[in-house]
Amino acid sequence: MAMLFYQSGFRNECLTIDSKCKVAQCILYNQVFKTRQDQIADLMEGLNSLGILELLRANAACQALVFPLRSEVQISEHDVLALLDFETDLSDQEQQGKLWFTEYVKLLGRDKLALNVFLRPFCMPG
Repeated sequence: MAMLFYQSGFRNECLTIDSKCKVAQCILYNQVFKTRQDQIADLMEGLNSLGILELLRANAACQALVFPLRSEVQISEHDVLALLDFETDLSDQEQQGKLWFTEYVKLLGRDKLALNVFLRPFCMPG
């Protein structure tokens, strides 16, 4: 824990009830932004190269279309299965893996929350 505090810039200070908010902000800032600085820069560069970054800055309403909230995206097992493109000449092991994954997606499809939680990262548009 001390290393996390140190890496987050909270050095040589005693942790108190009053300083807990500052510690939380330092840790969140470090873990969310500083450790992902390169990825954020790459994303911004890609958006800028396509002209999307300027569009998003000029039209705030478009932000929800490009980056929808997770709660606004609903995925069905049919959506996931439609994204799968298997080769026709699969080995027995690959065929077994395909069948297992298909059954797993269908099983998750029975519980809509589970499907959305576990498969959403694979189905986001973009």
